[in-house]
Amino acid sequence: MKSSVMSAERLTLIGMNRDDVQNLMKKFSDPVAMQYYASKKAAERISMTVEKTVQQC
Repeated sequence: MKSSVMSAERLTLIGMNRDDVQNLMKKFSDPVAMQYYASKKAAERISMTVEKTVQQC
């Protein structure tokens, strides 16, 4: 179970972990989801971002 970082009445933000890389890859690989995103991230970049975030928590 992931720990809650912040919660409101209708929204709960959870901490990122290494298991999130595959789900992020799905989003970053979807052209419809990414059509307005400023940059396209490669798998290595996503892994680095998740690792950095996990270390900061």
